[in-house]
Amino acid sequence: MKSNTKERFSLLIEHKDKLTELAKVLLDKEVIFKDNLQKIFGDRPFDKFKSEAIIAEKNVDEKESSAVEQEDTVK
Repeated sequence: MKSNTKERFSLLIEHKDKLTELAKVLLDKEVIFKDNLQKIFGDRPFDKFKSEAIIAEKNVDEKESSAVEQEDTVK
């Protein structure tokens, strides 16, 4: 339990500048949007992987659909 607390605390220290900037923006605007967060923190690293997974899934679906169409044509 203590190690988790230390890890979380070190993450807060590591990103203190970004968190301070976020706090200032929130105090100024009260409401922020995705583009505000992207300016402060940058792009979310897992969004890239999620996008790649969606594209890969779409490609698989298209190949399967194409294979089914070819089978129907052969019959």
